Amino acid sequence: MAITVVSRIKAKAGMEEEVKKELMALINPTRSEEGCINYELHQSTDNKSLFLFYENWTSKDALDEHMNKPHLDAFKKKDRKLIAEPLDVTLWEKIVTDDQMVKKESEIEKKYSYRFEESFSSNGPDNKGLEF
Repeated sequence: MAITVVSRIKAKAGMEEEVKKELMALINPTRSEEGCINYELHQSTDNKSLFLFYENWTSKDALDEHMNKPHLDAFKKKDRKLIAEPLDVTLWEKIVTDDQMVKKESEIEKKYSYRFEESFSSNGPDNKGLEF
């Protein structure tokens, strides 16, 4: 089962650009790892010391492999001088899959398409009486 990771990182005051540089250096090697679906870095618009990784992995095993990669070990060795507080990492499972949403959207589209055609044909081309 796929797993989502949300990691919040707070840079020490004055270290924001250095943290940003170090975090950006993790992106390419991580994206090339087997099992990485996406690995996206964000920076808060309100507080430039806050960073967030949004990641999706094909499995918990793939994530575990990622956590032991040399590029992450290198960052962990630097993080004490750069990071203001411990990383806040949470794991998530998707409740509704994209396939389920597509099916639901298709059902809704069919329902409203049918109602539109029915209203149009019974009320003429002036579209009076259409209900949504």
